[in-house]
Amino acid sequence: MKLINKTRYDPRTLRSVVAYVHDEIATSEGRLNSWDHLEVRVAYSKRPSRLTPEEHQLRGYSGQAEIGRRSGQHGRRVLLRLPHARANTPRLAVIAHHELLHSYGYGHGPGLPGKWSQEDAVRFWPVSLLVGEFIEERAPKPKPRPAKVDLQEARYLRVLRRQKRWATKAKRARTALAEIAKQRRYYEKALLAAGRAPKGDTQ
Repeated sequence: MKLINKTRYDPRTLRSVVAYVHDEIATSEGRLNSWDHLEVRVAYSKRPSRLTPEEHQLRGYSGQAEIGRRSGQHGRRVLLRLPHARANTPRLAVIAHHELLHSYGYGHGPGLPGKWSQEDAVRFWPVSLLVGEFIEERAPKPKPRPAKVDLQEARYLRVLRRQKRWATKAKRARTALAEIAKQRRYYEKALLAAGRAPKGDTQ
């Protein structure tokens, strides 16, 4: 399973929850035949304006999945959306369970779990014992401060680089002019030998 984490939640914890749910489903459905190639993307859910941040913490769990074939190739793509700040791991497990069943080939119907209920809370409570009841966002890595630059030294180094570039151009010019002078002498000599005076600029 390949996890693509677009959040600041710990990817190891997210992977553990999804793997736990898959193992539970596999006890009755067998191993997902696309598990080795399954792509699970985790992203943030958008908070509707009608919900307060507190309400979104409770309801900001959703997902999508490619529906597989019951007797053929199982689905290979799953999307899980979580609220910001912190996520409840049993609720994450419920959403992962719902979407993985789609991967097995189950469509929406009365028998497909997915809404949070007391039964779900009991069923997936062991996840909280495995990784904790909540996962918190990791703090963003601080950006390194740029080193203080000595402006005079920086300008001096730019002058040296310019000098080096022009010295290289001057060397190439001298080499080219020497080659041209050699060719000119050759043709002047050839023209004089043929009794024809060279025409053009003789300077």
